[in-house]
Amino acid sequence: MEHNSYFEDFLKGVVNIDQDRLDSLDTSISAIQNHILKSDYGTRIRFFKRQGSLAHGTIARPLSGQEFDADVVMMVAENSEWEPKDYLLDLRRVLWANSKYKSKSRLSDVCVTIDYAGDKKIDLMPIIEVADKDCEINICHHRHNQLIRSEPFEFTD
Repeated sequence: MEHNSYFEDFLKGVVNIDQDRLDSLDTSISAIQNHILKSDYGTRIRFFKRQGSLAHGTIARPLSGQEFDADVVMMVAENSEWEPKDYLLDLRRVLWANSKYKSKSRLSDVCVTIDYAGDKKIDLMPIIEVADKDCEINICHHRHNQLIRSEPFEFTD
């Protein structure tokens, strides 16, 4: 239908972020992942997975002067010596060890946010499959130092 092409053009030209921003985001995410994988992060990293609007390709173009964010989960092995907040604190430590990320990284309640100059930020969230809780997936809450059940993959699906 003729209206479908108008709508697709509207999404591409007005609503969704442009290809240059997507390319910049891909480059940044790859660099972050490579840095973390080569680091001494205190537990095994199983994989990274894009979440939310990033996974769906529906990141909205920000208004002038506003930023857009991208969500990435980092599935990690459970570390029996750590409290829930340690997964986030150690991730921040690893990022702060690199001068490129030190001034950009900040701890949020359930993720480490990397703020870039301009209009983007990346939220990196460690998630854990907890064996003694029937292998349910949990996010870590830094301030409350607790695990919170989550279903990030089902949410994205």
